[in-house]
Amino acid sequence: MFINLCFINVVASIGNRSVVCDVFSYVDVIFIVDPAVDDNGVCVDGDVGDFVFVSGVDGCDAHAYIRWSLLGLFDVVCSNRYGLILRTYCSRKEFCVGGIYLRPGMLSVDVDRALRVFLDCHVLAGDMNARGDRWRHVADVGGHNHQGTTVARVLADFDFMVPSIPTHDGTTVIDLCAFRQ
Repeated sequence: MFINLCFINVVASIGNRSVVCDVFSYVDVIFIVDPAVDDNGVCVDGDVGDFVFVSGVDGCDAHAYIRWSLLGLFDVVCSNRYGLILRTYCSRKEFCVGGIYLRPGMLSVDVDRALRVFLDCHVLAGDMNARGDRWRHVADVGGHNHQGTTVARVLADFDFMVPSIPTHDGTTVIDLCAFRQ
């Protein structure tokens, strides 16, 4: 079985969420981080086009949208304020994928705690605001990227493979994708 996944930050915009679901209509599962909010700052949920909204808790910083035709193949294993984990089975083997959003400027202890919930995933992706050394000038106070250092340490401690080059380029593209073989 081959599943197309998409992880994208819509910068809290309802319009961006709709565009993502239209442009990536060929994708099976869309994780949206920093999800759409209304004028009062309340997260906007609900189905969009051919996708059904499957996220769990109110105030969650990551939502998932699954193509209607694949809805029965996934279940939500975990959902908290930072994101959610979806599970499916392939050849009788469990496969978990997590979508996460870590807001900029989190304390290292909070980043560590948030990530540990997702460490059983086979794939973990999202906007972790980890940044890379080449963005040191936009990193935390004093030029040290505490959030990125903590993300790298926790993922390495749990044998996740991460790209050797930063994936954040200053746009609303995925910040980091980690996986296990």
